Amino acid sequence: MKKVYLLGLTLFAAISSNAQQMNERFDFSGRRNLKPISETESFSGKTTVKKQKAAGDTLWSEDFANGIDNWTKLGTNSDVWIYDLSGPGGQYVDPTISTPDHGSNAKTSQFIIASPTVDNGFADFISDEYCTANGYSDLDGTLESPVIDLSAVTAAEISFYHKFIMCCASPYASKLNVSISTDDFVSAKTVDVVDGVGGNTNSGTRNFTINISDFLDTATNKSNFKFRFNWVGLSTYFWQVDDIAIIEVPSVDLGLSKLFIQDIFNVDYEQTNIPQSLADTLNIAAVVSNYGGQTIPTNTTCELSIYNTADESLIVSTSGGFLSQDPSNDLWVKDTLYFYTGIDLSTFDIGNYRVEVNLVVPGDVDQSNDTLIRTFNITDGFYGQTNYEASMKTGNEGYWNGSLVPFTFGNITYIPGTTDQNLYGVGLTLVRNPYYATTPNTTVVVNTYEVTFGPTTYTDLQNPREFVLTEDMLPTEDWSSSNVYLNFNDAVDLTGPITLSSDKYYIAAIYHAGGTDSIAFGKTTGDNDYSSRLNIKAQGTSGAFTWYWLGDQAMVNMDFTDRGSVAGLEENSLINVSNIFPNPTTGETSITYSLANASKVSVKVMDITGKVIYTEKESNQTEGKHTLNINAAAFNSGVYYVTISTDEAQVTKKLIRK
Repeated sequence: MKKVYLLGLTLFAAISSNAQQMNERFDFSGRRNLKPISETESFSGKTTVKKQKAAGDTLWSEDFANGIDNWTKLGTNSDVWIYDLSGPGGQYVDPTISTPDHGSNAKTSQFIIASPTVDNGFADFISDEYCTANGYSDLDGTLESPVIDLSAVTAAEISFYHKFIMCCASPYASKLNVSISTDDFVSAKTVDVVDGVGGNTNSGTRNFTINISDFLDTATNKSNFKFRFNWVGLSTYFWQVDDIAIIEVPSVDLGLSKLFIQDIFNVDYEQTNIPQSLADTLNIAAVVSNYGGQTIPTNTTCELSIYNTADESLIVSTSGGFLSQDPSNDLWVKDTLYFYTGIDLSTFDIGNYRVEVNLVVPGDVDQSNDTLIRTFNITDGFYGQTNYEASMKTGNEGYWNGSLVPFTFGNITYIPGTTDQNLYGVGLTLVRNPYYATTPNTTVVVNTYEVTFGPTTYTDLQNPREFVLTEDMLPTEDWSSSNVYLNFNDAVDLTGPITLSSDKYYIAAIYHAGGTDSIAFGKTTGDNDYSSRLNIKAQGTSGAFTWYWLGDQAMVNMDFTDRGSVAGLEENSLINVSNIFPNPTTGETSITYSLANASKVSVKVMDITGKVIYTEKESNQTEGKHTLNINAAAFNSGVYYVTISTDEAQVTKKLIRK
């Protein structure tokens, strides 16, 4: 058997510069025992701001400076809710934390919440700590607020900071929720606050808001308003809550919470890396969230602009769109705006482009949340999706209770048109995780599956392509990433392209056998179209292999171009922006990013009109992690875009100046 060792390449120069939903998500109950999970295992940073309001009247607030004694604890495991100063502990969180430590203000936990008044203490459901001492059964516990008089209020929201990790009862939706009532919970409205976070995933500190205007619109006895934080049927890890406020909101305040480059090929899966030969009409879908006191106005539209990120030139600008007005949506809370732009992407040159969508709402009082961006690439052959606006994190699904188990991961991808496509290779991102590193000279296999739906089936095409991940392909700095190109022309044993039929769905999936070897791959946080898949045994080391939803977007892309020998490709400098904090900011903010290779780097900040208001001159920087501090105190309040560029790569992120 011949062995071919591929050169390490930073991912496919064309794209690195810059549904059918399964009902199950894999239950990662085989938790890692190498060491407690640390905050740095996710590149998502310490704080994710879901929604930042303009200043409004605070009607009621709680920062837990006086503990939680004025709150009511309910449920079978009510005492697991505690007043905390040090942060959560337990076998799988931080075994050095014990019950007496929680009043010490030692801040020793690796997972302490980054709330504004964390020094005053916070409420904490210390599930893992309790289960470490009492056995790992599923727990139920509720923390109920005091009575709050909202009799004179018609439009308001509940805002709070929280941080959590959940395990192990899938599915996780609604396992952490908030319920509100004015009749002592004889009847109640319940809101899921999991917000798509999967099992064993560090949520980071989040500022979460719940618009209660629709509830107040019909509620009686509003002088008896109360709300509850409910932990439902999970064993580990924890849920921390702090800095709760009820804030009066304006009558009209909409914002964009998600943006999809959707339905390019009239299918349910988004694509952001599009071969020029397959490019078609651009359509977008945007989730409109309601932060005000009225239902979403039906005359809401959007303005859409596309910029060439190489020189920031405006390519096209248009406006339009329509709300779905789907009765299954809660139109008080959100709706989906669709815009069939008619823009023909096949006329675009190969390169990177930024789509900016601005919500147009008559009478909207807060426009700071009305703009979102997505980056897409017209490529010379690479096809798939990477969310360039999301943070990168480590995929380590092959680790199970100390065992390295076989698993397969990849993304469902639609082959459009009427012409079959030859698959010549796959791009794969690797991450250096110091606790769970890729083994040098480990073998991976690309297996190709045809996917059909109703029910979902995965048919192996029985044409594996085997590769060896040599040491020079792996990232060298902790938490940095590198991208490799698995060229089918240079595979072990079976070589050459694989033909994929048009108008069908496929996964070009990466298989790793486990055993004594491991692999840590790159994912971007979240998978809004549910295209990423994982194939693994139900219990990690036992049971049948089963396909699950991965939960995050695997960084795997197909390549439809015959590139000959892999050595013919040049290296490219991948940029990963892992954190902007604080964001929003009123002054200095820190931008953390990593480079796959040493490169010249320049930085610029633009306002929403494209005007450059800040630049950082080009400088030589080494491979690995870097931090840039920008003082935004002189910026006007509003939305800005930070662009970090090398000679070959470019990434743009949004920055909000409060």
